[in-house]
Amino acid sequence: MAADARRGTTAATYDSRLRKFDQWCRPRQILLPAASVTQIAEFLLSLFGEGKQVSTIRNYRSAIAAIHQGFPDGSTLSNNPYIAQLIKGMANRRPQIRRLAPSWGLSAVLHALAGPPYEPMANASLAALTKKTLFLVAVASARRRSCLHALSTKQNHIRFEGHGVRMVPDPSFIAKNQTLTFLPGDIFIPEIKTMSSVAEDKRWCPVRALKWYLNKTEKLRQSTSLFIIPRPPYAAASKDTLSRWLVEIIRPLFRNGLMRKEEGPEGGSGHRGRTVLFIYQDFIGTVE
Repeated sequence: MAADARRGTTAATYDSRLRKFDQWCRPRQILLPAASVTQIAEFLLSLFGEGKQVSTIRNYRSAIAAIHQGFPDGSTLSNNPYIAQLIKGMANRRPQIRRLAPSWGLSAVLHALAGPPYEPMANASLAALTKKTLFLVAVASARRRSCLHALSTKQNHIRFEGHGVRMVPDPSFIAKNQTLTFLPGDIFIPEIKTMSSVAEDKRWCPVRALKWYLNKTEKLRQSTSLFIIPRPPYAAASKDTLSRWLVEIIRPLFRNGLMRKEEGPEGGSGHRGRTVLFIYQDFIGTVE
């Protein structure tokens, strides 16, 4: 039961870390739960010597702490001062490098989604329709990748209402940093026509894209996950796949030199482009 408190990805990571620690301990005849401070410090230093980042070494410490019985002085691996000082020293020796992610303009992406191969939707391939739907839902809902991955087509998980769509993640989904007393609420995304009377703006409506997507995948899908691989056997898309699809939408704009902040959905810096961008900013602000 206690193991179930951890997310599947965390449990898998811990298992991998513990296997490596076990491989290190076996030839030294060290019992994992009873390893001493010195022995664990030696293992962590070996990781540092391999070039591991300090954040990774901290994760190893957390994994070992999950099965360690503690030290004779009453301290645990999580709060032992010697281990804490050791990791602090590693951080000073190998400070974390932070890199700025490339900047990108939402308006340029919306402009790309308004034309081939994404529009007209009746002619779009399932792959193009999948990527467009994912991007519009991601931007309009402002949800993390894990939440998008947890969206489901199960009964009562998607409901189209008068002016939008309401969705709830699969019950098994645990949000990042979720507490026991908090459950993530449902997601309401309004139709773009509630904010714009211009007919052409429907090309950027996530509700319209979602309807097209559900209709096109209804007889194909072998999974209740909302987003599926657009080829047989049409299995559920992984979180990494969702990330890759989003990158694949944005990357060509960098390659072609189109990613400029001033570029609007009509291919220039006109009023129409700024208007649609403002609409999407409103979208993010009104999502429940």
